[in-house]
Amino acid sequence: MRTPEAMMALIMETARDDERVRAAALSGSRAAAQSSSPDLFSDFDIIYFVENMEQMIKDRAWLDVFGEILIMQTPDEMNLYREPSGESFAFLMLFEDGNRIDLTLKPAAGRYEHWKQDGLTRCLLDKDNPASDFPAPTDMGYKTNMPGESFFQQCCNEFWWVAVYVAKGWRRKEMIYAQAHLHIIRHMLVQMLQWKVVLEKKTSINFGQEAKHLEKHLGDKTGKELESTFAAGSYESIWASLQTAMTMFARESAFVANQCGFALKGEEAARVQQYIKKVARVP
Repeated sequence: MRTPEAMMALIMETARDDERVRAAALSGSRAAAQSSSPDLFSDFDIIYFVENMEQMIKDRAWLDVFGEILIMQTPDEMNLYREPSGESFAFLMLFEDGNRIDLTLKPAAGRYEHWKQDGLTRCLLDKDNPASDFPAPTDMGYKTNMPGESFFQQCCNEFWWVAVYVAKGWRRKEMIYAQAHLHIIRHMLVQMLQWKVVLEKKTSINFGQEAKHLEKHLGDKTGKELESTFAAGSYESIWASLQTAMTMFARESAFVANQCGFALKGEEAARVQQYIKKVARVP
């Protein structure tokens, strides 16, 4: 496997040698060295600010220099989840040796605006303005802060509303449906747990993509509780996971509301829990 130093040298050499590339930047976990420890699974999140972007998208032979590609995805040519914006184009490349580069092309003219909008960007190269003094990357824009009361209430409402759908899927023996909605309420629970941690630590925190660092901030007991909300492939497990999720959410939302001085619709939550118990007793 090529070393990180070798990969960065290749990325920089390619940027310098291709006249269409006017600037290059590093973003993501490798740019935020102060809050992340890159490992062998860490991508190289690279942005090339280019001229003739259409040409670079159409003729992709220039990508060969990066190595033998195991698999590549170009999300801006896909509409599985969203319609592409057309403002950028990404080549997500996993190489045979295990290295991965997420290389995004953006118009050269927009690079200074990009650096203003995304603080987690490290300038690697700027051919047209070599004396540029860009600020050091910061992950402040990626940190979880406390919500306003309206957002807190929306999180609570989403959890209790969707919890009913989990119970419905469980009662009807619809595994896919129940699991899909269990995922949604767990997402709300994870959000509430992030707010709890921020309150306890008294500082904003970057929990990472999909809150991947949250577990490091939870005690063993809470961490095991959260793990048990991931249901196995049985209806008994779905029911148990739902019960645990509801117990946790009621407790953690009460904590956050109390600390922030938010109103807590405890009666609404209790009514939903009572309704779900009733569902279980229906013959």
